[in-house]
Amino acid sequence: MIGSRLFKNLVARRMGRGTEIARWQVKNGAHIVDVCLQSTDRDEMKDIQPFYEKLINISRRPIMIDTTDPRAIELALTYCQGKSLINSINLEDGEEKFERTCPVARKYGAALVVGCIDEDKLQAQAFTRERKLAIAQRSYQILTDKYGIPRRTLSSTRWCSLAPPATRNYIGGAVETIEEFGLIKESILM
Repeated sequence: MIGSRLFKNLVARRMGRGTEIARWQVKNGAHIVDVCLQSTDRDEMKDIQPFYEKLINISRRPIMIDTTDPRAIELALTYCQGKSLINSINLEDGEEKFERTCPVARKYGAALVVGCIDEDKLQAQAFTRERKLAIAQRSYQILTDKYGIPRRTLSSTRWCSLAPPATRNYIGGAVETIEEFGLIKESILM
């Protein structure tokens, strides 16, 4: 939600007004409330308590915690009810994000959104379905075998392969992403 200028301005002026966007989203059919309080203009750790205390009183939807700070993830999870999601981890910096985030996810039973990105300097953001699948398979293996993330918590809906299909460099990207979901389901999750 912080990506929205409206949300950022509401949080800056009055924390409770920011939760009105979440209420509007739920009223209009949102199944998950995506919350990002990370901002260069504010202290995320100080914003978590007042925002989440208000949010949990207006929505019973699962919350997707969108931040890169493991301390903020853990603090936000202490306010969440039921299953939450952490958005997102990937292999862009090797296993660093997995190492910092997986223990917190396991402790609180949170699901992980995993991006098909790795440390390859030439093509970190996977484009083809084959490359996306290779990164997903590697991530899955590391998550389950090394970090003990339960296999049953990893579903095809929690793998993320986003590429801007409208740009010249990503022509055909939407088709590759759709096809990749089928490949992940068949080869990893079955």
